[in-house]
Amino acid sequence: MVRQFRGNNEVLNNDVYWNLGTGRVFQYQGASNYSGADVAFTEITSTGVLSLQGIKDAFTGGSSIRFEEDNIQILENNKLRVKLGRL
Repeated sequence: MVRQFRGNNEVLNNDVYWNLGTGRVFQYQGASNYSGADVAFTEITSTGVLSLQGIKDAFTGGSSIRFEEDNIQILENNKLRVKLGRL
């Protein structure tokens, strides 16, 4: 799938395949491969693949969505209206 998406024979170290239907995530952890040979991906679903801190906050006027380490905050006119996650 990675090669098909990329459009060539490359599978690079740390390439990720995320099956959106199942939520399972797999990562290629070997040396980059350019030969087209089969390679094995390691499932990393339970190791915390996505860091909320890596997502840029969204702002519109005084309203925003903030992504913190352990929660998501929705603000209106710079006042906290909704907090999801650790309260």
